[in-house]
Amino acid sequence: MITHSNLKKLLQFSFLFLYLFFYTCYSWHLFASTTAVTFKITPELRANPDDNDAQIPKLAYVITSGEQIPILTEKSSTTVMAYIPIKGSDSATSKDYSLLKGENIPTLSSTSKSLKFKFFFSIEKKSEQTLYLKFAVKSGAYFPVPLTSSVAITDSLTTVTGDIELEKICEAHSASCAFLFSSDSNFNSRNGNFTLYFYLETTEATAFGNIDASKIPQGGQEYIMAFSDKILAKNLSVSDIRRGDQRAIATVEDSNSLKSSLGTLGYKLGVFRKEVSGATCQEAGIDTTENNPWRTSGASFLQLKNWDIFPGKVTITKLQNGTPYVLSLGAVDKFGFVSPLSKSFCFIPMGLDTFLKKKSCFIVSAGFQEDHPALEFFRDLRDYWLLKFSLGKKFVSWYYQHTYPWALWIAKRPLFAKTVKALALSIFWICTYSFWIFLGSFFLLTQVLFFGFLKKKKQI
Repeated sequence: MITHSNLKKLLQFSFLFLYLFFYTCYSWHLFASTTAVTFKITPELRANPDDNDAQIPKLAYVITSGEQIPILTEKSSTTVMAYIPIKGSDSATSKDYSLLKGENIPTLSSTSKSLKFKFFFSIEKKSEQTLYLKFAVKSGAYFPVPLTSSVAITDSLTTVTGDIELEKICEAHSASCAFLFSSDSNFNSRNGNFTLYFYLETTEATAFGNIDASKIPQGGQEYIMAFSDKILAKNLSVSDIRRGDQRAIATVEDSNSLKSSLGTLGYKLGVFRKEVSGATCQEAGIDTTENNPWRTSGASFLQLKNWDIFPGKVTITKLQNGTPYVLSLGAVDKFGFVSPLSKSFCFIPMGLDTFLKKKSCFIVSAGFQEDHPALEFFRDLRDYWLLKFSLGKKFVSWYYQHTYPWALWIAKRPLFAKTVKALALSIFWICTYSFWIFLGSFFLLTQVLFFGFLKKKKQI
């Protein structure tokens, strides 16, 4: 039973508990405020204008002209992975396979080690004293590297930028750079990384040397700097193409096990377009074998598609109806290198009105809104069955006179279009595989009857 006295004690205990809780939190905050630092990676730097990845940290390298080339990065809870392409022994080959312009790919060799990185950090600090941004090569111990110029942090929340020179990184810890400069004969097979650690300290000066891990301030940010000049040797293949309204749907296969060979380096599917030069594509189809670098094939970059849908159906959008397209696809890794192109496919996107009239089966075409074998099935059903007797001819005549407005209405409402498509596909599959459906049903029925007979016999 809860009495007035018990209730009073309960309230007093609750107030005491809340007071101790908030006092503990506030005391911890005061204690932590002298050292705690939070690195906030500045988002929204795109590796490509058509790239829709969000929260990509800002990191770039600077080429001879002074232009900053953005680096593709991926941020996890503890580290940032940065992917830097480099030219192989044949710089023309690197240029032909890369999404970057040839002059924008760094050249690194035993005689050419000049490369500058530019970073952008948003830093939140809880200490009132001035702190200085520093970084070190992390390889067991920490090896500090001087920045090009000192970067002071005076405000509680500030955005800073600075430069890092590759030569100074290698001078601080040469073993980390060994894979880049060990032998020029290894070009076109260089693939390695080293780790940089950014942190804040109260002292400005930085000298080369070795710092024990226990003396490095915590709460910094790790960058794993990955380099590669490896060209992708395998290509993907396109087995089918269906055109629609301002789009095309390509069936992309992985017959060369490209996805497994790339592993975690797989990034995007690139779509590339070749000019038709006078020829026209009357029907969708796949023609010439490419298997060439995209730049030497005369193609131009069109768009990037998500890597996760490969292998599978790739929808290519933002196309112009009535315009001939010759497209090829290539796998793009995280360093921006593109695999040899697939076979090209030729097609002309059709507007919905043109598509419905061309395919004739208005209602079914409104459901699919793209080429599909089911449309051929329903046309064959019309030509080889309905048009063979008078009642069927009357139905077809009535259908073409009255259903076109219905088809337009259905096509503009996705729910109705999907319902029509599902029904049409059900009829298509049942009719196409009716023998196997009958055979399977007959086998299942006989099994049920047989085991039912055995059970009844045992009961007797």
